[in-house]
Amino acid sequence: MRKQRLPANYPVYTGRVNRGAGKVKADPIVEEVRKVRDEHAARFNYDLKAIYRDLKELERTSGRRYVKFEPERLPTKMAG
Repeated sequence: MRKQRLPANYPVYTGRVNRGAGKVKADPIVEEVRKVRDEHAARFNYDLKAIYRDLKELERTSGRRYVKFEPERLPTKMAG
């Protein structure tokens, strides 16, 4: 069987699937989060490195404690 690729605009859902019930109702909380995220990104001209630096600075100056887990090391294969 040949694998088929989905088009980029194919609607992929997690959880329940909207079975023909029409357009999904807009969630005002999700819309607000997206708006704030977009405004923040626009301040940095959508430069991911600049956004990252700003978020890390906010994290550093927030006074909160953050947990950082070390990456899990995968076992190395034995030569031979």
